[in-house]
Amino acid sequence: FRHGFLWALGGSPADEIPLAKRYFPGGEGTVRGFREGRASPRGSDGTTIGAEVSTVVNVEFEHLFVCIFEY
Repeated sequence: FRHGFLWALGGSPADEIPLAKRYFPGGEGTVRGFREGRASPRGSDGTTIGAEVSTVVNVEFEHLFVCIFEY
């Protein structure tokens, strides 16, 4: 479980949070099926703007599968 959030200090609008500090989910460790950083929010012009909040929960189960063939 991972959670993070960003906020601008001093009453600055959230738009002033630099891109380098925002969250860009996607890829094997967050949202499988998306390329690295491609699951983040997009602006009205389609550019990636990043997220201000990120929550990631990963659950994995392992199970031994044994298959015995009889001829």
